[in-house]
This record gives sequence, C-alpha cells and structure tokens, in this order.
Amino acid sequence: MSTVKESGTCPDGYRALSTSELRELLQNDDKMDQIIRLNETFQELQVDRETLLTSNRSLAEESLARRPRLNNGKLQLAEKYRELSNLATTCWEKQSQLEARVQKHSLQTAQNLLQEEVARAEEHSEELLEKFMEGNVSLDEFLDSFQSSRKTYHIRRAQAEKMQEIAQAKRQPSKT
Repeated sequence: MSTVKESGTCPDGYRALSTSELRELLQNDDKMDQIIRLNETFQELQVDRETLLTSNRSLAEESLARRPRLNNGKLQLAEKYRELSNLATTCWEKQSQLEARVQKHSLQTAQNLLQEEVARAEEHSEELLEKFMEGNVSLDEFLDSFQSSRKTYHIRRAQAEKMQEIAQAKRQPSKT
C-alpha cells in the first residue's frame, strides 16, 4: 500500500497500480476522499475557498455596517432634491414676475400709457369746453379748469413726443 500514498501526492503514481488495485481504490470511498483531501490542488482550492469566504463575510459585514449611513444619505439626498425642486419653482415664479414687471415698465408700455394720458387730457379739455358752451360752467370756473387741463395736455404731449424720440434713437444705430 505504500504505492497508494505515493499516488496520493503524484497523479502519475496511479500508473504503477494494477487494475485490481485501481478497482479496489474506486470501491473504497473513504480512501478516495482521503486521496482527494491530500491532493495539493484540492488543498489550494480549499485555502482559496476559505479566503474567499472570509473576504466575502468581511465585505458583507462592512456593507451592513454602512447601510444606515447609506440610508441616511438617501434620505438627505431626497430632501435636498425636494428643496431644489421648491427653489426651482420659486425661481421660475420670480422670473415670471420679473418679466411681467419689466414688460409693465418697458419703454413701449410707458409710451402707450403716456399716449392714453394725452388722449384723456384732450378729452377732458373738450368736455370742459362743451360744458362752458352749454352754459353749465361759469367763465371763471371754465378758465381755471380749462387752463389746468390744457397745461396737463401739453405737458403729457411733450413727454410723449420726447419718449418717441428716445425710442427711435434706440432703434437706430448711433452714428459716431
């Protein structure tokens, strides 16, 4: 049986065994297990397996230890995302308000409003004149009101004309 021990360490050692010895070996499960366990490749694989199991266990424990931090990070990220979403919405709303205010105070809008004021002042002057012609207003009242109304009309008209000049100057490139 010394040949069996040699054969456990050297695969070529099985060639020295007779057919009957090989059959006997195949029939003996305990002996086959022993031969396999004593095999260097098997032992290396066992060591590798143990190393991998230890490494895997260590990684799993580390992963489990980091789970609360990961979950906390996820919650913080979700909160920051909600905060970002709210800030973006607020920003868009403020941008819309700003655009509305800019539009409200644009040169063209101001010009249009001033033209309306000129028309209103002229209309008011005409109404005062009609009331005076119908005799509904005294001469002194008419003169005070009409003079004030015409003064307002001429001021607004001068402002509207000046604003129109400014608008035209902005539209035309400067000549330098």
